[in-house]
Amino acid sequence: YGLDIYSLYISNLLNKYSGDINHAQYVRMASVKLFDFLKTELGLENKARVLLEIAAILHDVGTFIRSSDHQLHSKYIIENSEIFGMTKSEIEIVAQISLWHRGAQSMQNDLQFRALPRSERLTILKLTSILRIADSLDRAHTQRIQDFNVAFNDNTMTIVTDGTHQNILEKIAITEKSDLFESVFGYKVIIN
Repeated sequence: YGLDIYSLYISNLLNKYSGDINHAQYVRMASVKLFDFLKTELGLENKARVLLEIAAILHDVGTFIRSSDHQLHSKYIIENSEIFGMTKSEIEIVAQISLWHRGAQSMQNDLQFRALPRSERLTILKLTSILRIADSLDRAHTQRIQDFNVAFNDNTMTIVTDGTHQNILEKIAITEKSDLFESVFGYKVIIN
């Protein structure tokens, strides 16, 4: 599986809802990079990587409707869109990842999330935690952190940037949004 077979449909959705293309592509790149670094930890198939890419591209499409609570609108748009080649179950996973990317509510209290099969809930938890970190790396939507590496040390995952920028906004965002990642993978996330 690769994103190529879906890219036209995903691009059309992003354009239809006036999505921030640069932010979407950046979050996609960062998500995939984090996924690849965590591949041995994830226990997921390559199809999950594609679902993460799609969620990364579409996670903010709900801002077209309203910026406030845009994650709810993103979920609605994704659930009600046809993406050729994707099953309803795969679309639901992408919609759920987009819904939870902000971390505003508790997933465990959501009836629709709890009704999903356990394997899908685990996939959503893992991929959402990655998307939150990737989204945090572009908090200002300026793509300032062009490249990064990841280093693991005991129970810490350090995101190592090139050091040419002050990453204050990104550090704040990581602090705000890394709780799920720490819960799922057991790593505290630090950016320097």
